[in-house]
Amino acid sequence: MSLLSPEGHARAARLAGMLRDAGITHVFVSEYERTAQTAAPLAERLGLTPAVVRADDMGALLERLRATGPKARVLVAGHSDTVPALLKALGCTQAITIAKAEYDNIFLVIPGDTSSPLLLRLRY
Repeated sequence: MSLLSPEGHARAARLAGMLRDAGITHVFVSEYERTAQTAAPLAERLGLTPAVVRADDMGALLERLRATGPKARVLVAGHSDTVPALLKALGCTQAITIAKAEYDNIFLVIPGDTSSPLLLRLRY
């Protein structure tokens, strides 16, 4: 049984198309099926197996992200209540809020050498 709506499946397909040539090397999802279904088209296209990290374990996610290495390009399929905290933990200083019914955000975090990372907010 699919938890994503038809619109959610369409967004997942758009995400896969948008990121197909972005050099994604790792995919992380939470234990919730909707994040897995959102990331699945891209992961399948790239031959990657998404790693599952519990939504309430920010420490584990940060540890796994750091372990990917400096050249990694990572997709994290998260939630409106976890993504803002993750961005803050990654050093982003902008206050981010995501409405519960907002499903089309992409946050691109570009690490800086000495300053906080550059954060871009896109829609798909």
